[in-house]
Amino acid sequence: LVLRYTREALENGHAGLAQRVASYRAGYTMDDRRRLEQAFMDGELLGMVSTNALELGVDIGGVDAVIIGGFPGTVASAWQQAGRAGRSQGHSMAALVAQDDPLDQFYMRHPEQFFSRSPEHARVALENPFILTDQLRCAAAELPLHDADALWFGPTFLGLRDWLLRHGDLVPLDDGGAMFGGRHPAAQVNIRSADGDPVALRDAESGRTIEQVAATRAPFEVYPGAIYLHQGDSYLVSELQGRTASARRSQVNYYTQPADETSIRIERVQQQRDLGSAKLFVGVVEVTRQVTGYKRKEHYSDAVLSEHDLTLPPQTFRTIAVWWTVPDTICRRVEDVCGDVADGLHAMEHASIGLLPLFAQCDRADIGGLS
Repeated sequence: LVLRYTREALENGHAGLAQRVASYRAGYTMDDRRRLEQAFMDGELLGMVSTNALELGVDIGGVDAVIIGGFPGTVASAWQQAGRAGRSQGHSMAALVAQDDPLDQFYMRHPEQFFSRSPEHARVALENPFILTDQLRCAAAELPLHDADALWFGPTFLGLRDWLLRHGDLVPLDDGGAMFGGRHPAAQVNIRSADGDPVALRDAESGRTIEQVAATRAPFEVYPGAIYLHQGDSYLVSELQGRTASARRSQVNYYTQPADETSIRIERVQQQRDLGSAKLFVGVVEVTRQVTGYKRKEHYSDAVLSEHDLTLPPQTFRTIAVWWTVPDTICRRVEDVCGDVADGLHAMEHASIGLLPLFAQCDRADIGGLS
């Protein structure tokens, strides 16, 4: 949307510049990403609207200014993104434009907290089986895994190693160790996400792959009827089947917004503590999300033009959750003073998600909430 609005603004008086601005993100094909990087380095493109895909690993000199749309979640990321500018040793500028978010507004009111804060320490959750399983495959391809390696891989190591042995990923050795049974497991590990194979979004007219969409995001972005933006152009999605979605370019005056339902089943409580009359829990949960429809909303005004029902397969996954319960007596007392309790709980949910990057190195977009 930023690219689209920028181009529309440039068309009024600076039409020659409109096509010298492009967008960039990890979902683009490798050929498209390399072409955009080269055009930016050569000066053919004067501006790039990017996700954090340009934050690391892409060295483009000659960038004069960076505008960061919202605090990226960590001080380390903010400085890394700002550091995209000024690599040619000339004058440069970096600006952070805050969003209406608790953490953004905190730093706007207390800028000294931002400038005095050191970059965060990298934190790795070794007990995360979705990450550790692939890492054990890669490690076992280099050196045999033994019981003593639990010192490095954490308390879930032995169970995951035995699971990999039972499923044939690892082969046992005479000395009690285990080695990977195939070739080059690292080539099968997605370093950008743990979503598995992405969904290819293809142009229905040319058959060309436009983008790769993360599997968990596909039902929310490329459902039938969705408008998908690519390089400022609108594409109307006609079909989503398996790992492929089809879309064709379309001139429309609206964008789409999915509606979904979420349910949570508690599998296991790992920790709990009292918070006054309330209780706080940490544990394993099963989350089920299903897209049930979408809205067509007019550009600029956000007016709802129409609503449509959908029936897409639900997505179910296991994860770690934090939740708290509040007794009815407290709810009634709050209701007598403040009105709707549900609104207050919902506000607490959003505040918790917004402030979580202060304590954990995570993207707020990766945190779900339900109240």
